[in-house]
Amino acid sequence: MKMKWNKIIIGLALGCICQHGMTQLFSIQGNLQHVPDGVVLELLADKPFGYEVLAKDSLKNGMFYFQDSVPKDYPRLLLRAQGELFPKVLLPVWVAPGEKIQIEGRNRLVQHWKVKSDLPEQTVENRFIEVTRRESQAKMQAMLARHKWMDERMKHEGDRAFQLRATQALDSLKFQIDSLGRVIAQKEFALLKETSVSPAWYYHYRHVATQIDQEKDTAYVAQVKALYERVPEKVRMTPIGAQIAAHVYIPPKVQVGEPMADGVLFDLKGNMHQLAEFKGKYILLDFWSSRCSACMAAIPELKEVAERYKDKLEVVSFFSGNVSDWKCLVAKYHMEGNQWSDLQQRYTGLCGAYQVWGFPTFFVISPKGEIIKTWSGYPTNGHKGTIDHHLKEAFQE
Repeated sequence: MKMKWNKIIIGLALGCICQHGMTQLFSIQGNLQHVPDGVVLELLADKPFGYEVLAKDSLKNGMFYFQDSVPKDYPRLLLRAQGELFPKVLLPVWVAPGEKIQIEGRNRLVQHWKVKSDLPEQTVENRFIEVTRRESQAKMQAMLARHKWMDERMKHEGDRAFQLRATQALDSLKFQIDSLGRVIAQKEFALLKETSVSPAWYYHYRHVATQIDQEKDTAYVAQVKALYERVPEKVRMTPIGAQIAAHVYIPPKVQVGEPMADGVLFDLKGNMHQLAEFKGKYILLDFWSSRCSACMAAIPELKEVAERYKDKLEVVSFFSGNVSDWKCLVAKYHMEGNQWSDLQQRYTGLCGAYQVWGFPTFFVISPKGEIIKTWSGYPTNGHKGTIDHHLKEAFQE
């Protein structure tokens, strides 16, 4: 009888432990309509050196599901959908131990999927999404349209008339996307002023601060910078606080026609370098990061142009992220040549000087050390030629 009771007690204890363990996990149940099955959803953590993929799930019967423990210091996760059918945007999802979160979507505009939970931070997050709904919808649609034009331009590479038409369409869409981005930031700023400071508040202040380099309204820029006074001292010492400061106190952006920005850079062996080493040749400066499918898609063409133009061009691949990821990716993709980094957080260092907010971003530098061209993005559908197209234009300038 004693042995039997011992087994019962042990069983109850294990049950309690198991139940306690389950309550420490959060869960996300997704239900999507008008989205094809098989689409891969990724859950990311927004870390100082880049996004870290925590989990993946494929859509089946319109459903996806995640269950995990809350990453230390990162209760704000990001959801994204992989594939050319979706705009390259992220949906913020706040998590907490034991929280059951519902996500519902009726289209492919990821940022407009509804996140339902009892967490106050998600309530704040949803307010920011709602106040910019019209503009963000137009922006996501323009992003999808721009991606289609990029694809078509690659398919009609020899058709000069089509190339001209595609370039005009791409320029128009980029102007539209940038304009909508500024309106979104201004609406977020208006909401920041009337919203209490909270963890969600900091992330939206960071986003607003990223836009002020494009603002010509100096009074508005001054107001955005003044909002920094509301950031508590203890938060200023955290990664999100440092990123806000990097935007608020960022040096003037290096513009086309101006001398290049330089700094102390390191290769994977710890040797120090500078871009100035290559004065006298063209430099293609490629800013890239981990968990960036477009960055990986660009690697084969980067190798090709490095070889094709080796007599007059140096390709410098600048990695933004942690060293372990950098080493793994360089080995995995057999990357050679100038693989450098300044080993600083995103939005600081050389990324800050060139104001690189997304990856990949490219700059072409003349033999005299001046910026002559810049662009962002790379098609992930296997079509090559984007980099070569931009380089040929740069060599003619």
